[in-house]
Amino acid sequence: MKLITATPSPFARKVRVALLEKNISYEEVIDIPWNLNTKTNGINPLGKIPILLLKDQEPMFDSKVINQYLDYLKPNQLLYPRSFQENISARLLETVADGICDSVVLVFLENSRNKDLRSKNWIKRQEKKIFEGGKVFIKLS
Repeated sequence: MKLITATPSPFARKVRVALLEKNISYEEVIDIPWNLNTKTNGINPLGKIPILLLKDQEPMFDSKVINQYLDYLKPNQLLYPRSFQENISARLLETVADGICDSVVLVFLENSRNKDLRSKNWIKRQEKKIFEGGKVFIKLS
């Protein structure tokens, strides 16, 4: 089992934590998806990480899909509750947390651009998602 990841990615970190919690060994392959020589091209059509590579299976991508697979692989240490209502609540929390992470990454990338090209409106839209998502996250947890 190999995990293609980028070190700072919160989504890759989520999968690494799940693998650690489930005591599943894996080989980590560091990649930067926006580099020209990225390994993600041809593996994930969305060009994103994390990607889980398994023998004789199609590559899996997206942290939610990978973690759900890990729950099926090793069900004695579930990441998601079995009860329908608790499962839906956990997945809503995960979706809000993922959305916050998306916005944080987008603000970081926008601030990496040349100062003359940065969009203050874009950054404000992302910041609103972070703060509103944080309110919902606190309410749901």
